[in-house]
Amino acid sequence: MKKIVFWGSCISCLLLILFFNSCKTNNRSVDLLVQAQSKIESNPAAALLLLDSIRSPEEMDRGNYMQYIVADIQARYKTYQDIRKDTLIFEAQKYFDKEDNPYQAALANYYTASVYHENKITEKELEYFMLAEHYARIANDSLLLSKSQHSIGNFYYEKNVYDSAIVNFRKTLNYYPKNRSTESSRLNVIKTIGLSFYSTGKMDSAYYYFEKGLQMSDQFHNHDFHVIFIHMLGITLREQREYVKAGEYLRTAFSETSNPEEAQRIHIGLMKLYNTANRLDSAKHYASLFKEDVWKNAYVYSRRDMYNSLAEFYQKSGDYKNALHYSNLHKEALQEINEANNFDRIAEADRRHKATLHQKEVDRLNMRNYLYLLIGVSVILIILVVTYFNNRTMRLKRQRIDERNKLLEDQSQVQQKLLEHQDESLTYMQGIYRNIVTEWVEIDKQVKSLAKEFGAKEEPELYVKIKKMVESFRQNTNEQLVGQAKEHFQKLPYGESVLSSLKDKELLLFMLYYCGYKRNDVAILLGVRPHKENMNFRKLDLRNKLLKAGMPKDDIGQILFAEDNED
Repeated sequence: MKKIVFWGSCISCLLLILFFNSCKTNNRSVDLLVQAQSKIESNPAAALLLLDSIRSPEEMDRGNYMQYIVADIQARYKTYQDIRKDTLIFEAQKYFDKEDNPYQAALANYYTASVYHENKITEKELEYFMLAEHYARIANDSLLLSKSQHSIGNFYYEKNVYDSAIVNFRKTLNYYPKNRSTESSRLNVIKTIGLSFYSTGKMDSAYYYFEKGLQMSDQFHNHDFHVIFIHMLGITLREQREYVKAGEYLRTAFSETSNPEEAQRIHIGLMKLYNTANRLDSAKHYASLFKEDVWKNAYVYSRRDMYNSLAEFYQKSGDYKNALHYSNLHKEALQEINEANNFDRIAEADRRHKATLHQKEVDRLNMRNYLYLLIGVSVILIILVVTYFNNRTMRLKRQRIDERNKLLEDQSQVQQKLLEHQDESLTYMQGIYRNIVTEWVEIDKQVKSLAKEFGAKEEPELYVKIKKMVESFRQNTNEQLVGQAKEHFQKLPYGESVLSSLKDKELLLFMLYYCGYKRNDVAILLGVRPHKENMNFRKLDLRNKLLKAGMPKDDIGQILFAEDNED
């Protein structure tokens, strides 16, 4: 049993170590991927080294693995490696096309188009470059947007659709960020706009862009493009029949270039210049410099121009055999270009792109409508729930209020009954009080008269006790009346002022008249002389104090002087 527990613990520890090691490895792979993505535009070779250092990238989570595929092909394409067989990019393109990540979707579509471009699959190339431009616009990434637009312009230029090329190239100039890293790209765009105008015979426009490009290349200190634009200005001047200036520009470009391919293109330009100017000896010199190497040129458009120039030269020279030979080669180059430029496939690619965008817009609208519907239903449900709970709360609140009101009503009725009983008891007690005190005065007189008659010197002990009891009853009742007077004034707005002004004896005087006692009874209860003048003096003094404390004059008169009004 102990061995089983031991081996179980060992296996658990081993699994935990493997799990944490796997997490650590995965985190390192993601860190390397992020570092590579940050370097890929400025230093693609360094980015490629970082990507190659990721072990088993397919073990990363799917999102990161798709980003790895995009970054890998991006780095290799920017380091001029062959990407024609990189079909994994198609999987990444489909993945990001469904994800909410427009920047990665733009990259995936851009390099999908680049693979189709390298494989010369025309219609797919245009479709995915357009999708890359669509996503780059959503991602608001100016560099990726300009590169996508530039590629679309290049596509139309290579297919001789120059009007569409010019439109896309002009957009590209607006999108490219104005910084050092894009200087060559912007110069290339200006060159291609000029060549598009040159190809359509609009030499003034071509000359404008070539001259603008020359100024910018000098501003950027870019010698290669400086030579290219001098070359372009030379061939434009040739078409404008300014042969002397054209020759100067072309010879200057040739003397300044260090690029063999550019030198070969300048030779073609010089040969065409001298051929056009009927200086066949000079034309023959330049023709001999490149005609043996024409077949080595992989760019079909360059071969087309070379074959055409050679055919014209040999025709003017009377060498019809070579003229026919190069004319046939020129036709073959044209046929190759026309086969590549299948305008039906281009139109189909454009139609598919528009259909794709339309479907995406429909999906977006459907999603928006679904969200609106969901929000609407949610709002209605919230309103219903809030209404239900609000009604429930109000019902419970009303129920509690009704219960409280009923309880208060019951309490009020009980309190009212208690007050009624209290008033009845008080009235009854006051009646007893009045009768006892009043009659006790008569009894006291009779007792004193009998004591005098019989010559008693001391009051009987029983009588003394009765007398003390009556006196105690009177004092207690007086205290109770003073307490009631205080309660009475506390309920009135001027009550505090009255209570601070009057003494207990004055409160007792007020309360006795308030309870309806007559002058003689009041005098007996106060223990003072019952003369009218004496009592009026006391009432007037009390009235003045009550008036000063804020009690209304009419209320005072109804209580203190009601007996005088009856007299």
